[in-house]
Amino acid sequence: MSKIFKYRTQLKSLLKDHINFAKEIPLDSKELEMSIASLDQGELSVAVVGEVNSGKSTFLNALIGARVFPSRASVCTAGVTILDNGNPHAEIYFKNGKVEKIDLDGKEPEHELEKLVSRKNINVKNINLVRVWYPNEFTGN
Repeated sequence: MSKIFKYRTQLKSLLKDHINFAKEIPLDSKELEMSIASLDQGELSVAVVGEVNSGKSTFLNALIGARVFPSRASVCTAGVTILDNGNPHAEIYFKNGKVEKIDLDGKEPEHELEKLVSRKNINVKNINLVRVWYPNEFTGN
């Protein structure tokens, strides 16, 4: 059983305890019930934000246990990047609507992504969003 599944199960149990308590008081438990439904759907978004050069990419790499996102002493990642669980690949969504797919399987994703999302790329300003799929236990469960 993955850690995420275990934590989700514990959280659902705690929420159910709170709902039972809310019914005894009486208190509206609608928000708690909605939280349980959200956990059942498995959709949870976590944003990692911070100042430039504050270690966001390094943190994400440590969290998933692989060097996927470029991290250096200088500014590396320009723009919004979404991580999801799956076979190693990425999709780059450009402001003009174009989508470019990149296979990351068998490659060093950190270097492949650095070519695209670093400020060294003169076209980085045309990128709207980068979505990366990489095997990890923290997303897609």
